[in-house]
Amino acid sequence: MQIVKGNKKEELTREQLEKIISMNNEVIVDLGTGDGRFIFKNALDNPNNLYIGIDPSEKQLEVYSKETNKKRLENALFVVGSIEKLPEDLYGIADYLYVNLPWGSLLESIVNPTKDGVSTLASILKSEGIMEITLGYHDEAEPGETQRLNLPALNEELVKEVIYPAFGAFGNLELEKYKQIDKSELKGLETSWAKKLTFGNERPMYKLIFSKN
Repeated sequence: MQIVKGNKKEELTREQLEKIISMNNEVIVDLGTGDGRFIFKNALDNPNNLYIGIDPSEKQLEVYSKETNKKRLENALFVVGSIEKLPEDLYGIADYLYVNLPWGSLLESIVNPTKDGVSTLASILKSEGIMEITLGYHDEAEPGETQRLNLPALNEELVKEVIYPAFGAFGNLELEKYKQIDKSELKGLETSWAKKLTFGNERPMYKLIFSKN
């Protein structure tokens, strides 16, 4: 498994990962972490938990990996990977999995769910682990991308009739809670994209929380 440390890339074995995990109370994973702001901020505030950010872009991961190095945080990891290329060493490690305002293929795998995509998401969680997904997009705000990915309209019908049944069938995940949110509720999310959206126009946004049976 490849991790980014500052502007360098290193190999981390499953054995090394398990040693790091054993030194922490809980493991929190952020899939599609982008620049890793979510990981850095939460690792700084919660030194007894391990935070792992996953993103395919090494350059993006460097941004807050460098900040992590400056603060000498030992409880933050930045992993090169994606929903299509998830390192097997990450299977079954997470107490909590966050998917914060996903885009691209990660978003597509949630709103146009397939067995492979959902099972990959579920594979990161431990038994009884929690997955929290925050979705927010609109065809008027991102017309090119929504058309390219053939994204359905984001609404309650999509959540209840498409996402929930697929996540139950393909990932053995139970929907614990869902709600529509507004941009004011993004302030505590601690991601760079969420921060930008708080200053933008309103768009449909939903928060979904699943537990793994």
